[in-house]
Amino acid sequence: MSEKNTRTEVITIKDTKIKSLKIKGMMPKTIVIRNLTLKNVRLIFKLPPEKKE
Repeated sequence: MSEKNTRTEVITIKDTKIKSLKIKGMMPKTIVIRNLTLKNVRLIFKLPPEKKE
């Protein structure tokens, strides 16, 4: 995916507690994170461009 054809989505998390977070598809095994606290975190996603109809 070339850089100029991507769209960027930003999510800001001010303060949250997550009891269980499962991440699938990045490694052969599923990653499970428990009791996670996030404060002032920005998640930046690079996504493919929206399809024009």
